[in-house]
Amino acid sequence: MNTEVIDRMVEKDPSLESSRPVLESMNPGTYCIHRSWGFGLIAGFDDDRGMILIDFEEDEKSSHAMDPVFCIDKLELLPEEHILAQHRKNTEEIEKLAKKEPADLIIKILEHGNDGCMNTREIERILGYLFGAAKAKRWMGFALIILAIMIQSISQIV
Repeated sequence: MNTEVIDRMVEKDPSLESSRPVLESMNPGTYCIHRSWGFGLIAGFDDDRGMILIDFEEDEKSSHAMDPVFCIDKLELLPEEHILAQHRKNTEEIEKLAKKEPADLIIKILEHGNDGCMNTREIERILGYLFGAAKAKRWMGFALIILAIMIQSISQIV
């Protein structure tokens, strides 16, 4: 988001100063997840209304206007290296990784968890955004079998 806009917002409400880094990362081209509306892409900023515009994939909500202050706690802003952002920018590469190296895909997903850890529900949520719910469940079953085989092979070597 534009620094001038953020400065005006902070001037009106000084408590927003602590949220400046989040507001600064609300830029066009940034992928995000909203708890209710799902996966989206920040498309721009409407200066007249002071709203960010987000294209959500679910229900094809295009240029959905949202108050940036509201979004501070409601949007999960994804870094460029997040697996979901990579998937939307280069779908073929991530699909190929999922098919040929499922363990590597799981590792890429876990890289974005706290200290490289996630619970099953968080992994399933990301896989759902990657593949859709039905395909994600099938893929997760396949990946768990591959991981079990890998663990068994490693334990035999040791």
